[in-house]
Amino acid sequence: MAQHGAGDPEPPSTSSPYFARSPAGAGAPPSAAPSPATSGASAYPSAAPSPAASGPAAQTAGSAGDEFDDSFLQDFDVDAAVRRHSAGPAGVEGGAKRAASPGGADYSRAAKRQRSYTYHVPEAEAERRLATVPQSIRAQLLEHQLSGLRALLQCDGRALLADGMGLGKTLTAIAFAAAFRECWPVMVILPSSVRSNWVAELQQWLPSEWLDEPAPAASWAHRRAARKSRTPAAVHAVATAAELPPTADGLAPITLVSYDLLPKIPEAQRPTARIVICDESHALKNREAARTRAVVPLLHSAERVLLMSGTPALSRPAELFAQVNALRPEEFPNWENFAETYCGSFRDRYGNASGSSNEAELKERLDGFMVRRDKEDVQLRLKEKRRHLVHIPASELSPLAMGELQAAMAELRQCEARLHAASGAPADMERLHNAQQAALSKCRGATADAKEGAVLRFVLEKLQSEPSRKILLFVHHKSMLAGFEGALRREKVGFCVISGDVLASKRQEVTVKFKTDESQRVALCTIKASGVGLNMTAGSTVVFGEVPWTPGDVLQCAHAP
Repeated sequence: MAQHGAGDPEPPSTSSPYFARSPAGAGAPPSAAPSPATSGASAYPSAAPSPAASGPAAQTAGSAGDEFDDSFLQDFDVDAAVRRHSAGPAGVEGGAKRAASPGGADYSRAAKRQRSYTYHVPEAEAERRLATVPQSIRAQLLEHQLSGLRALLQCDGRALLADGMGLGKTLTAIAFAAAFRECWPVMVILPSSVRSNWVAELQQWLPSEWLDEPAPAASWAHRRAARKSRTPAAVHAVATAAELPPTADGLAPITLVSYDLLPKIPEAQRPTARIVICDESHALKNREAARTRAVVPLLHSAERVLLMSGTPALSRPAELFAQVNALRPEEFPNWENFAETYCGSFRDRYGNASGSSNEAELKERLDGFMVRRDKEDVQLRLKEKRRHLVHIPASELSPLAMGELQAAMAELRQCEARLHAASGAPADMERLHNAQQAALSKCRGATADAKEGAVLRFVLEKLQSEPSRKILLFVHHKSMLAGFEGALRREKVGFCVISGDVLASKRQEVTVKFKTDESQRVALCTIKASGVGLNMTAGSTVVFGEVPWTPGDVLQCAHAP
């Protein structure tokens, strides 16, 4: 049985030398907001000198659980943000109103601190930049994309685009890059699974004369790869570290590079770009991961930065730190202050930062540089999604797997009892914690085996009830994925598979076939591999055969169609 991901690892210790304390709130006056590229206090080294466990049920696209309160990311009023940026630092409300909000006097001080760091440009300047975007792109922008682009431009080109899935973030990002044409080349950092989708979107929206612009002589490897893959001359989809030139002068006009590839390139050989776009920026959630340490310095050195993610924090505010530090290094200069203020670490003698605190204050500060809407906000007149939980009777569960589940549950209870009673050395506590996680893994695996047949029957009934219906079926364990593959073949139901075993370069092909081939009735997907960057709008029903630990993963998958 495949090993499952038992939730996100605990945040690492804050004693790391990369996260030394620095004075909080030390900033320039409002009239001279410091440039991100010249920040002196940063949580990351500079890149270069520069200016829930699944239960016995099959679940339709439904609740993400109540483990994580992400209300501080909701209810973003983009029009109010545009007005605030237009007004400048003096337009940010503070004083008595903030002091009366949750957080008291500390909240008011934070508001005053924020005013020193407000990045903004006058409305007229933002409109001038908007007018430089080619008409062929502007004509395709829907109303919510246009208002969002205005807000991004009024953030002086350093912002977080956190619109929900299906709202056209990629087109908005392309328009954003077009507005700063004089700052090209552009580097787009993304998961390798969405690289082909970006190439297709760039070909669709950018003017042909921009796409035909040749790459510099230093990018000969790119030109050879472009001819082979038939990508535009201006777009370099980097596949290996050897293809990436060591300096910005050698970059193609648009360079696509994956999060996993950058750490493999020596720091001195990573080229910097004046514009950097990070798609699915929640990939930077672990502040000590190699990808984060490689990417954040590039963002600090860039003049314009756009982060994109429908779920910037998947399960806790700690996952936002690398992103907000990259965008506002002066306002969020170090990890310890962020953890104490927003991650509840002050409540724990060991500095555990897996909680949340001062959510209202954090939301207010994020509003200064984040654009976030969902489909309901922009009123796209889409059918409202109906969510419900499907209860599986015990009689439909596998007796053998239920026996394994009961044994695993007994083992889990024993582990928890020993853990609660223990007060030994840290090494002993870690050993008991690992034993608890192993028992929990057995419970999840046995649960998947127990309900596999019932979930399959539910899916087949849905397909028979509506011949034109297409279903997205999400699972976690490879054993359940393999079981469904065999069963669908026996039932002669057309299906496609998107999992970690499918090459990233092939996933776009699979999604296109699912959308265009009527015989493809089921998209069989693993939650981690399919929740990011794939357009599965042909599906009308989403079924979760299993529910993952992280609520944000559920939201990503539920918004796929």
